[in-house]
Amino acid sequence: MEDREEEIIKVIKAILEEFQSVYCTPRYYGEHTKAIDKFTQGYCGIFAIILKNIFEDGIFYYFGNEKMGHILLKIDNNFYDATGKVNKDFLRLGSLEELSSVYEATSALPWDYLYDKEKGKYYDEMIEVCTLAGKNALNKGKCL
Repeated sequence: MEDREEEIIKVIKAILEEFQSVYCTPRYYGEHTKAIDKFTQGYCGIFAIILKNIFEDGIFYYFGNEKMGHILLKIDNNFYDATGKVNKDFLRLGSLEELSSVYEATSALPWDYLYDKEKGKYYDEMIEVCTLAGKNALNKGKCL
């Protein structure tokens, strides 16, 4: 199982690197930013969607308490976000609720902008580009 966790971490790193190189520029945000900051401060659902596109057996979960909410993807018996494998101590700080669809994952937090017609194309492109980077990292060294 350790090999599977290593694969997932490799994919997460590739997604972060791609997002950093393409989207974390003044062109998109008006300032330089870090991918890990974006995916842990408002884009967590988008990150979960990207991971789900790669690990189709993953299950969306909403993690929250009265102070914050966060979307995670459960793959096998572990939870993942942009930080990697989520620490069990973190998971004790709130409750987990399984979400059955991408729609539930995107509507669990106030992300109306994800499907806003003006911005929708940008987010769809971001998801596609980052998914491809993750799939390439997963398939590197494997015969297709």
